Amino acid sequence: MDMGTCSSPEATCFFVPYNQPLPRYICTLEHFTFPDAEARNLAIAEIVKRTISADHSVSEFIHKNIPSPDAEAALRAINSICISSLNVSVARNTTHTVWNVHVDSPPNLSLKDYFEWTSRIRNLLFISEDYGSATVRTEERQFVCSGCKSFDHPMGLCLFPKIQGWFGPAASTADDSSKASLNSRANHSAPSSKSNASPRGRGNRGRGRGQGKKGRGQH
Repeated sequence: MDMGTCSSPEATCFFVPYNQPLPRYICTLEHFTFPDAEARNLAIAEIVKRTISADHSVSEFIHKNIPSPDAEAALRAINSICISSLNVSVARNTTHTVWNVHVDSPPNLSLKDYFEWTSRIRNLLFISEDYGSATVRTEERQFVCSGCKSFDHPMGLCLFPKIQGWFGPAASTADDSSKASLNSRANHSAPSSKSNASPRGRGNRGRGRGQGKKGRGQH
């Protein structure tokens, strides 16, 4: 129960507070050539912050929609952005690194406005002078965990199956997208909504750079 879930042979339930907190997950980036290392994650975080800051519409949206004036609201949210990396299998003995973007201090927006704010971020292109450019994983490339329904990891990396007494899907099920080709996810349908994520983008059924993810995905 400490993790907000209860699992039995008949059903697995996730308990979400009625006053839903804003999600921290914004999107997942791919295509950078950065090696997977904590120092590189910090460098990517700086690229993301710089890119967001350069698009004034992202900050202006916060200041137009927060309930009371706060001159530091946008700056505080952008400066709290952090990066975590994931290695997912794309073929036997071959892995692919992607990077999750989270915001530790979400702006004080309604859930609807927060999703709109993150969709603006998801439509950006993130460029490194030395390691290429990254885009947001969209549509069939969006992670959808078949266990907890989060959008920031595949089933193979879900922590819930490791809980003692877990009766939900096992991490080794055929639906484990961490062991599937990235191009084989086209038939993987995404849930229409979920508490910890949020995504919408250029008119694609409410998701990021074309789509997005929502999910409980902070483990």
